[in-house]
Amino acid sequence: MATIDTARFLADLNELRRIGAFRTGVHRPTYSPQDMEARRWLVARLEECGLEATIDGIGNVHGRHKGPGPHLLVGSHIESQNEAGWLDGALGVVAGVALARAGLPVDVCAFADEEGRWTAAAAATTAAPCANGSPRRGWRASRA
Repeated sequence: MATIDTARFLADLNELRRIGAFRTGVHRPTYSPQDMEARRWLVARLEECGLEATIDGIGNVHGRHKGPGPHLLVGSHIESQNEAGWLDGALGVVAGVALARAGLPVDVCAFADEEGRWTAAAAATTAAPCANGSPRRGWRASRA
């Protein structure tokens, strides 16, 4: 049976919280320097777990399990509204990292602009490429 490293899970949440820390929450608006730093941080965590990590052309972060499927898709978003709560979105993404670290067959996504800073339809349009398994793979994390 897989075991979740709860100490590492909490450490990851707190490490991500420091990126864009603001008072008791975070300030990581979509595509801001803080948001892009958080995306690069996430790519590094996903690679540590053995996932194939990419950032697509609009900033969605994908961590793909290299083994045969089926895989569980786990994630949410890591950008924030202005001066927002530090667990909103981040909890789901870091939970996916914890599951991958435990060796479970999961794919992890952090959707770009889920909070709708650039478009009101962001949640519907950015999630679809990841959810249907056909994200644009041209933009690697090393270019972020």
